[in-house]
Amino acid sequence: MQQSHAPRLVSVIVPTYNRAPLLAQTLESVRLETYRPIELIVVDDGSTDDTPDVVRRFKESAEGDLEVKYIAQTNQGAAAARNRGLEECIGEFIQFLDSDDLLHPEKISAQAAVMQEEPEVDYVFSAYGLIDVNGMKSQPWQPSDFPVRLEAIIDFMLGKRRRLRWPLCSINGLYRRSLCLRVGPWDAQQRYMEDPLYNVTVLLRCKQLRYVPFVHAWVRRGGQEHAAASAGQIGPITDICRGWRKMCGVLETAHLFNRRRRSLIGTAYCGHARDAFIAGGTELGMELLDEGLRIVPISPAWAKLRATRVLYRLLGTRGANALFRAARGLVRQTRSI
Repeated sequence: MQQSHAPRLVSVIVPTYNRAPLLAQTLESVRLETYRPIELIVVDDGSTDDTPDVVRRFKESAEGDLEVKYIAQTNQGAAAARNRGLEECIGEFIQFLDSDDLLHPEKISAQAAVMQEEPEVDYVFSAYGLIDVNGMKSQPWQPSDFPVRLEAIIDFMLGKRRRLRWPLCSINGLYRRSLCLRVGPWDAQQRYMEDPLYNVTVLLRCKQLRYVPFVHAWVRRGGQEHAAASAGQIGPITDICRGWRKMCGVLETAHLFNRRRRSLIGTAYCGHARDAFIAGGTELGMELLDEGLRIVPISPAWAKLRATRVLYRLLGTRGANALFRAARGLVRQTRSI
């Protein structure tokens, strides 16, 4: 990524892979932005559908309004595609946008205005919501008591409130170019967990951040990158847990890996271990429980890990899985009453 840039220009980087039916909507949301100037960089990560035609038609229709660059590469994952976009972009500000998500028309204008008025601010983020498979928009991520402080945001990113989504998911933020240079490239080894890894590093490296309490982005629920993970496949679970190990290292280096965060990550390990058992990865499940116990101090999270390990030892994988499925069903019934 080059240090030189075009002042005021916003570079919108869109990695995409076989999303032609949704890509046109995403690109149109960029065109509807009230902010100018914008360069739009679409990095095609080895698509085999008609993605090139979708981009070509959009580029023709946007001529004279947006500069559109199309870059094709072999399939390497979303993180590698974002890195390619960073190498090619020349904007002072960076907007990451997955190819099935949507921007509010005032998103870039509102966030860029903050950074133009306050030169020390190099990261601005807003609230965001979800879009379901039918295109319906849900309640946004915007808790009324959300504290805009570095350590509090990190706790949210680690799952302080498991029912809430990550407060930072790349699409809802605008990054100053100098910040991206300090953070460095996305971790291209990660196919999952690359987003929280990058954004926790952003929190640690940014000079100042600001939060705009307005819904400025919409993330599509059930994206293809996470379909395998939600289906309980061993490969994604392994990759996610490798991401958690890297997260531990980032926090340890920053001297922020305290008891509370160890417990939060330990709780995540427990959930992933159960996913591994259910997917047939007994050895991986036990490994994750043992690793969680090494990380977590004596606490309710430690007791949960320990109890889970004992149950799987006593009942075996099939018996313990049946018990946890029954408990999960009971919890759902209780919540529905």
